[in-house]
Amino acid sequence: MLSLKRIRLGGGKGGALILGEDRGEATRSGSRADALSKEDATRAAVSDPKIMSKTELLVPDRAQCQVDITSKKRALELLSELISKGHDELTPRDVLNCLVSREKLGSTGLGNGVAIPHGRMPQIGSALGAALTLKNGVEFDAPDSEPVDLIVGLVVPEESTDEHLLILANLARVFSDPESVSSVREAETPEELSSLLGRFLAQT
Repeated sequence: MLSLKRIRLGGGKGGALILGEDRGEATRSGSRADALSKEDATRAAVSDPKIMSKTELLVPDRAQCQVDITSKKRALELLSELISKGHDELTPRDVLNCLVSREKLGSTGLGNGVAIPHGRMPQIGSALGAALTLKNGVEFDAPDSEPVDLIVGLVVPEESTDEHLLILANLARVFSDPESVSSVREAETPEELSSLLGRFLAQT
């Protein structure tokens, strides 16, 4: 089973989010850091199981299935196009720069073919996400060196609340369950993909 691992939330000023279950420790990055242990995430998610619907994180217009692309760069470009869709305050280039800046800190690949590119953006007031499944996996510098074929992109406001940070924790938790990952991979339409991810997140 994929274990919940540290995920750094960068792409903006003021530090990073670091998730870890190694002794539940918090690690500081920059002038400010938010730390969330596995136990903290579980308690908060239980107290607010509808976190997904509040942010409208993933909708069919920002999901695509079985995309035929061959590189990490193109995957990040497509995620950026989807995330910025319908939001005049964002451009695909802005989102791409945010995601690429985060990747420079270290790959957001979790292993087992899953990645969660993410970052902070001052232009937005709520979290926005996009999801892709790929026909063929792409190299993502994942810790297990396996290609990635399931990608969820996430951008959050620069001054993120605990609610926004929990989205990232809950995504990682969803992807720690092989059965959930398998179901998401088998989604045939954007509607099915966004619905599955929404349902799984609501259960975390």
